[in-house]
Amino acid sequence: DRALKENPAAFDAHMRKAAAKRGKGDYAGAIHDHNAYLARRPGSAQMFRLLATNHLHLGDIYNAQIYVARAFQLEPNSSENHRMRGLLEQCAGNAAAAIAAQRKAVVTNPKPGRPIWLVLGALARRTGDTEALALFREVARDWESEWAGFLGRYLLGEIDETALLKRASSGSIRAVRHQRSEAKYYIGMVQL
Repeated sequence: DRALKENPAAFDAHMRKAAAKRGKGDYAGAIHDHNAYLARRPGSAQMFRLLATNHLHLGDIYNAQIYVARAFQLEPNSSENHRMRGLLEQCAGNAAAAIAAQRKAVVTNPKPGRPIWLVLGALARRTGDTEALALFREVARDWESEWAGFLGRYLLGEIDETALLKRASSGSIRAVRHQRSEAKYYIGMVQL
């Protein structure tokens, strides 16, 4: 709070405060902090995406969609906006629209992060979208020696759940915790 009092528009202070609340499951508190930031600087697409994420954690897809739409008004070609739209479509049970949004996230970002690709791969496998799987296969084959490579092989149907979970259980305690969490997330995405 001290950083906010000294500099009310301090982006980092708002982010840390909101992240601390979000980390404790206080999504309403994080929303309050994000709105306080937007009251001073209303042109932050990132803040609108964070508001959407927090509303999504509360199960409020309607308001999450409103905030993603506001982010699109500010940054119409943002891959992060398309990624968020894909997540919202996925939560709403619309796999085809989720895949379309994830494709746009990949196309609008010359170097999209692996999470975007992994979500596209999971949605493509679940729906049987061969075009999206082919696109995913082109990228995932470069991940062979990394943990992401095992996730990619699972999403392409090259290894089964058992093999993925076995690989997820190797490494440091921290790595295992992260890998098992990720493995279960993508297994769930494919099975839903």
